[in-house]
This record gives sequence, structure tokens and C-alpha cells, in this order.
Amino acid sequence: MSNQLTILPMKVWAYSMVQNILLISLCSLLCLIVYRIAFHPLRNIPGPFLAKLTGHWRNDRTWRGTWHDDILQLHERYGRVVRIAPNEVSVVDQNCIKTLYGHGQNAMKTNWYAVWDPPIPAPAFFPARDRKLHSFLRKRVSAAYSMTSILKYEEPIQGLLGLMIERLRLQAKAGNAINLGDWTGALAFDVVGVLGFGAPFEHLQNDAADVMEIRSSVLELFFWGQCMGHYWGQMKLLRNALTLKLMALAGIKDKIAGFQKWSAERVTARMAEKKDGVQHPDMLAHFVNMKAQNGEPASFPEVLVEALNLVWVHSSPI
Repeated sequence: MSNQLTILPMKVWAYSMVQNILLISLCSLLCLIVYRIAFHPLRNIPGPFLAKLTGHWRNDRTWRGTWHDDILQLHERYGRVVRIAPNEVSVVDQNCIKTLYGHGQNAMKTNWYAVWDPPIPAPAFFPARDRKLHSFLRKRVSAAYSMTSILKYEEPIQGLLGLMIERLRLQAKAGNAINLGDWTGALAFDVVGVLGFGAPFEHLQNDAADVMEIRSSVLELFFWGQCMGHYWGQMKLLRNALTLKLMALAGIKDKIAGFQKWSAERVTARMAEKKDGVQHPDMLAHFVNMKAQNGEPASFPEVLVEALNLVWVHSSPI
């Protein structure tokens, strides 16, 4: 009898505790909603009503793959400044570009950029949020992207362009229908292969085939990165020890890791050639000769990050 009397008050206490937690949670949610609608600093900026309440409105459009059209429609409807999430606005104004993105400005990158942090122990200048680090990383690769350097790459680029025209001529003679997007993509990636690794990926030689599935890997990486950037954990929710193990057990190929391994082998070979005094007229040669922040030669991960960055970032529009 005494045990029953003891258990009953405990059940009542537990039930009451759950009720209190739910009530507090509901009140907190209501207060948050009222704050974001009526008292938030961005409350007077126009935009979809749901975007005032939750970032999931923006994320949903990103998952659908229609955001590039949706954002244009929003600005056509609401004007140059639109609230697209509780703490985020979209601005279309040429005068704001220099203020936000100009060299020497103080605008800080958000944690959304962390989704692009490389999966190797070296920083990359695109996602770097620390101003001093970003400035250092940008300066040490700027010479590789200067006009003087770009003109040096003209001959191999022209060679690849000539190869594409030759291949297209053969396709035309055979009466084959072609997807010009595939061919321009093949050209872009072969150019990046020459600049970044000293040799094309041979997409053009294989009639615009996606050799090593590089193009599809970049597309997949940017889709998932864009979609996961606003979630806690970001890409770690998708790429962690457990998910990678499950992928392997299911026989799903990790294309990103495969290309990273291929790239690491090329960087290792190039760094060995440097020790032997062999020089190459490409961007990878510049990356190999970079310096670390302490003045020492750049480490293997630092060189690899820049080589991968050249492929993943500069080929992304394709």
C-alpha cells in the first residue's frame, strides 16, 4: 500500500513537470513570434509573412532548386531590400556591393560560410571568416590570378579551345546532336585541369564525358552545401563517420573523397618535382611555392586546398 502511495505522487509530479515544460515552450514560442513580427529590428522591411517567422521559408525554396527565380520575384514585388528570414535580408543595389564586398570593408561573413570549410587541415580563403587570415590567404594567391599570369596560360587554353572545335566538327560531320552545355563544361574543367594540375582531365578527348565524375561531384557538392549552410551542424549532418560508413556498406561511391585522393597524388608528385628543380607554367607551381603565415614553405594540405579550390570554386558556374 505504501509503495502505491509513493508511486502515485511521483506520477503526478512527472505529469505536472511535462505540462510545465510544454507550457513554457509554448509561451516562449509565442513570445518569439510576437517579437519577430512586431519588435524585431527588421520588422519594417517587406517580405513574405512566413519569412518573418522562420528561416525554413528560405530553406524550402533552396531545396526545391527554385531560389534563383524566387529571389527575383521577391525583389520585383517588394523592392530592393527584402526580408527573407528572421535575421536576413536580400539587397539588390549596386551601391551596396562595394560596401559589403569591397576590399578593406568591415562586413563580416556569417557562419553560413563554414559549410565550405575544406575537409582537410588547412584554411581556404573563400570561407575564411577571420579578416587577417582571409587577407593573408587572398594575397598569397593573388599573383596566380593576375593578368600577367593569365596571359601566360593563353597558349594551353587556346589549344584546348582548338581541340573542342575539332571535336565539334567531327560531331557535325557525323550528324550527331550535341548538348553545348556539356561541351562548354568539358572545356572549362579541362582548362582548370591544365591550370591546376598541369594536364587536362580529358573531358574533351572523351567527347565531353564526365571523366572521374568531376562535374557531377562539383554540382552535388554545391547543391548540398547551399542547402545545408543554414542548419546547425551543416555538412557534418551528412558527412560524418557514421554516414560515410553506411555509404560504404551500401556500396555508394564517395565521389568527393575519390577526387580528393586523386588530387592529393598529383600535388605530392608536383612537390617532389619541385625538390628536383622541375618547373611548370601553371597555377599549381605558384601554390607549391607559397609561404605559410610563419614564413615557412606552405604545407602539403595548404597546397592541396588551393588546388581543390581552383576546381570546386572556379568551375562551379558550370
